[in-house]
Amino acid sequence: MITYGRYTPTLLSAFWTPIAIIISIVAGIGLFLLKEWARKLTILLLWINFLIALTNFLINALTTMQYGIFPLLYVSVMAPTIILTFFFAVLISWYLSKSGIKMAFKPETERIEVPTWEVMYCPYCGTRVSIRDNFCPKCGNRLRGAGVPKTDKNERGIYHGSL
Repeated sequence: MITYGRYTPTLLSAFWTPIAIIISIVAGIGLFLLKEWARKLTILLLWINFLIALTNFLINALTTMQYGIFPLLYVSVMAPTIILTFFFAVLISWYLSKSGIKMAFKPETERIEVPTWEVMYCPYCGTRVSIRDNFCPKCGNRLRGAGVPKTDKNERGIYHGSL
């Protein structure tokens, strides 16, 4: 087998696999405990895994071509694996990067949650607003003060006669 530097493709995988398993177990425990470092470590592991798989694929494909063997079987088996690895890296990275998911991983002291008793509805359009808001984010009308007219809407901004 041809070596590239000090590492062959199988040596790279043999070196990385036990380390990846240990780090993945630690990251899994951290994810279960909703630790921010585990969320970041999981995203990093996904992309490292993809890059190593892609590197192994390319090196092995080039090696088989150097021996005059067309790597059709190898490519037909490994290409879908590389594509799936990339797909899952993108999907899981996107999911773990969503703001709601990021918020779940923040410490309790950093989370900003509005209790349900601090929620009200705009008397003009019925949009759900925080009790701390002075203006409706949807229609822009003032929510506090003498400027709020009395209407025949109930507290959720729905007319009594409507369904």
